[in-house]
Amino acid sequence: MVFTPEMTNRLLELIQANKENLFPGSRNADASKIQKEAWADVTSILNNEFVTDFPVGGLKIIQVQTRWKNLRQNSSSISGTAQKVIEMFGTSAAFSGVPRGFES
Repeated sequence: MVFTPEMTNRLLELIQANKENLFPGSRNADASKIQKEAWADVTSILNNEFVTDFPVGGLKIIQVQTRWKNLRQNSSSISGTAQKVIEMFGTSAAFSGVPRGFES
């Protein structure tokens, strides 16, 4: 799945607007449920706004999460997008990881 620059910018806007739910500070069951619902909401919005750009069935949540992961990992090489990611999450645990935390 190829994200156009417009789709990528919209994804970043949606992540910014929902970052508390997408990247909760706690790791309890409620936080996990809220996080899953937030990713589903972001995916649904992208599918509705870019309906003609995706194959039948639209984007899957894992594709949206993978795009975010790739943006975060490659942000230093993507000039305009990188600045948005850094501005949004520069000091956040969602961007740099939780000290002494484990990858889940």
